[in-house]
Amino acid sequence: MTRQKKSIMIMFLFLIGLMTVNHSTSVPASNWDYETTNESISGGSWYRWSGTMSEGLEISGFFETSEPTDGIDFFICDESNYNLYSAGNSANVFSLKENMHYAGFTFTIPNTDTWYVVFSNRDGIYSVTVDMALDTGGDNSPNFSSLLWDSVVYAEVLENDEWYYFSQYCVEGTIIDVSFATWFSTDGVDGFTCDSSNYDLWRTGQTATVWNEKKDMHTATLASFSTTHDDTWYVVLSAVGEVDTVTISAGVDFSGSSTTTTTTTTTTTTTTTTTTTTTTTMTTITNSTTTSPSNTSDSTETNSVSTTTPSLASIEFIMVPLGLVIATLIHIRRKNKRE
Repeated sequence: MTRQKKSIMIMFLFLIGLMTVNHSTSVPASNWDYETTNESISGGSWYRWSGTMSEGLEISGFFETSEPTDGIDFFICDESNYNLYSAGNSANVFSLKENMHYAGFTFTIPNTDTWYVVFSNRDGIYSVTVDMALDTGGDNSPNFSSLLWDSVVYAEVLENDEWYYFSQYCVEGTIIDVSFATWFSTDGVDGFTCDSSNYDLWRTGQTATVWNEKKDMHTATLASFSTTHDDTWYVVLSAVGEVDTVTISAGVDFSGSSTTTTTTTTTTTTTTTTTTTTTTTMTTITNSTTTSPSNTSDSTETNSVSTTTPSLASIEFIMVPLGLVIATLIHIRRKNKRE
């Protein structure tokens, strides 16, 4: 049966240094060193990245399944323990996360060896579709610095009936600047700006007038917008109607706006949408099966890697069948569902 979503999110803590770049050059999403999206991992199988990695190398990444009710297991291990795991024996692994809908990870390699980053649906019955990303020796997750933006959000996970918004009371002539990115290149969200009356129309599925609309974008910057009247203005990032889970980061500026008001998060239900214009703790895992995988290529791997950061050719990607919380300055933030 389908595994239940685990309400645990493990994120990265990033220390942001002073930067002197303007908004047009700050922080859209960089490309991950390794990215695999919409990978279907069948029940009883797992997917792995592997390569020879040197002591002290830091690796990090993120993964998400396509549905909130789908979960996978994740861990990192060296070659000897991977061989134990793949043979159905108990193994010592690091960064173990079980039955996760989404999670971030960071890990420092403790000794030079062939290391395995494993996304496992071994205990599952049905296939799970997963987006996966890995960085080696640096972090390429989309991150908007609170030193450069009035309000930021980092690694907000949206299901396909949810959206995220920033809101603030603005006087006429306030300039609103927005930039956002999804965490995977195959994911997109809609972005737009509107006043309070049109936000109320949009969230209840009615026709609304919006500004600077972008549709289904992986990365986008909304053109600078000057508010036309005094009101509470909204910047909306919507995953409503997307085919799977989407993770986003964003930065917003309200130049010349008045004092921010605050609200609490609420959730409602709906069906329609209309718009217009680390630590290195070791864990022992025990496998319930002793059947060996049918793929036997593991014993003949000959990957070569530099002594610092693996090159693309040195990382092996293979499906194996079995027989942060970052501190941010948020003005007003709300994740919501349609009514």
